[in-house]
Amino acid sequence: MALLPLFSMLCLPLALGLSAAGPAAPAPLTLALHAQATLAPAQLLTLDSVQDSRCPQGAQCIQQGQLIYQLRLRVGDSEIPFSLSRANPSVSAAGWQFTLDPEREPERIRLHAPAPAYFIVLHLRPAP
Repeated sequence: MALLPLFSMLCLPLALGLSAAGPAAPAPLTLALHAQATLAPAQLLTLDSVQDSRCPQGAQCIQQGQLIYQLRLRVGDSEIPFSLSRANPSVSAAGWQFTLDPEREPERIRLHAPAPAYFIVLHLRPAP
């Protein structure tokens, strides 16, 4: 019988995502273009637009171009617009730190093909 409380004390931190190193990192957040995610009560994140000036696959370009995500965080009645890109991969707003995952971005456009389905992959943490 004394083993049950001990077992519960050992398993509860694992069930809550805690370890000796601290809380487990939250899962990345993926948003499609124009999609929304609720971060907390009265906090709504939207991927408003994507500006993609990267060189299309199959083309030769003089400049590399870039992929810029325009997001909007609604907090109650106010809105906080911000952008993320490889040049500016992290922003803090309303108590959150938003960090772009540069390894998981949409493919470059193919020459003479429709635009890809744009999305963003973010890592969210409480702002320092």
